[in-house]
Amino acid sequence: MAGLSPPLPLNSPIQAWTLIGHAFLLLQAYVPNAEELKSDLVDNVWNSWLTNFTLSTDVFFTLSGCLCAFNFLRTVNKDHNMGEKEIYSAGYWLRFYKHRAVRLLPAYGFTILACK
Repeated sequence: MAGLSPPLPLNSPIQAWTLIGHAFLLLQAYVPNAEELKSDLVDNVWNSWLTNFTLSTDVFFTLSGCLCAFNFLRTVNKDHNMGEKEIYSAGYWLRFYKHRAVRLLPAYGFTILACK
């Protein structure tokens, strides 16, 4: 694991890609000629990044999974005394999910409050 770094620089552009794509999707409801706009976007190859924004969600979840696995493997590699007993213990996984909850629940709460 020496010399490896997590793929963090890719998360921000992919999040921006997802936001722009969803904004484009919501914008179609307010455009009077949405079908013409869609056909114009599909005909031009340079607009494929915008019309294929759903791919960005898949890429984002894949990178998040890779980052989670990277952090897990870094933790296991850093602590050579950690054996299989520690990894399979309930305390380890409770700490893992507590960390995920502390990190993600504020964003979920903000999203729910903002969408009401």
